[in-house]
Amino acid sequence: MSSYLKRKGDRMVFRRRIPQSLIARFGRSKLAISLGDLGPRAARAKARALAAQSDELFSMVSRNLHLSPPK
Repeated sequence: MSSYLKRKGDRMVFRRRIPQSLIARFGRSKLAISLGDLGPRAARAKARALAAQSDELFSMVSRNLHLSPPK
């Protein structure tokens, strides 16, 4: 199971820490996205995609001082 993938009751949640240098820009320290009741295989695939997307988001926000993450 992905280290970003957690079970919360009967639902799966993608949870990832926001890098320390970006917490002030995001206004929070964690990113959490509910994956609903996806099965284990689909949840792992979705978590991998979200990990790649969040890597890109963190990179873009850290490179561009005028860019704010979506609220």
